[in-house]
Amino acid sequence: MKNTINILALVAVFALPLTLFPARSPGPPATGRVHSVVSLSPSITAAIVDLGAADLLVGVSYRHPPLSRSVEVVGDLARVDMERIVALGPDMVFFSAEDGATQIADRVRAIGVPAHRFGRSRDFDDICAHYMDLGDMLGRGARAREQIGEYRRALSRIARAPGGPRVALFISHAPLIPAGGGSFAGRMIEAAGGRNAFGGIDRPFPVVSAEHLVRLDPDVIVSIDADPGKYFSSGAFRGLRAVRRGAVRSIDADLIGMYTPRNFVAAAGELGRLIADAGKS
Repeated sequence: MKNTINILALVAVFALPLTLFPARSPGPPATGRVHSVVSLSPSITAAIVDLGAADLLVGVSYRHPPLSRSVEVVGDLARVDMERIVALGPDMVFFSAEDGATQIADRVRAIGVPAHRFGRSRDFDDICAHYMDLGDMLGRGARAREQIGEYRRALSRIARAPGGPRVALFISHAPLIPAGGGSFAGRMIEAAGGRNAFGGIDRPFPVVSAEHLVRLDPDVIVSIDADPGKYFSSGAFRGLRAVRRGAVRSIDADLIGMYTPRNFVAAAGELGRLIADAGKS
């Protein structure tokens, strides 16, 4: 699975006590005073590129979206090279509550480099708010608001399947981990016109049992696995409504795992197509 590690990193963070990550981060730095940045999150890097501010990047995490020029890699989701960050001398290091714990982000502040942590994203509005905060910090506030307007219009145009089928979106099969009611991925299902089969669980990515899935019996199953039909067509899952109807589909992990406005809209659009296609089965 492409970039599955990024999504499982989210799961690890959400399993920690919520007191470690407040819903809102401290106030952002003054507008226009950030001229060089290190991004420790692939999603934040993607947002910076989307804002037309890639020229400000002096350091990124190992897994990052395509960049038009070479940028220093300062670590991966498990380890951050503090000496490299100090040598780069950025005005700001950005990280997120979504994946900050595995990046040892508190150590960044300990070495005297200014850092800003974005809060957790539970839905599209949270993602947009963080995007606009980032835009303001980078002096791209006007562009951020213009882009958000376009993304909201695009989201409103997504064709929604009638009847609101119950959709289970899995980011892991072993163990079974769906998008719960507390995740932005779960909100993607709703934006696509579906109903999150695991929306009643107010956690982002809960671990569930096979019996729980069988009991819920969703209309559609979507997974980041390349061949979820093979997994769900065996054993206890063969009798599931989605399996019987041939309504088991795969989706790109990059769409689900990146919490940017652009990716949210793209993922909702793709989910809408998958749901509509599964309904024809």
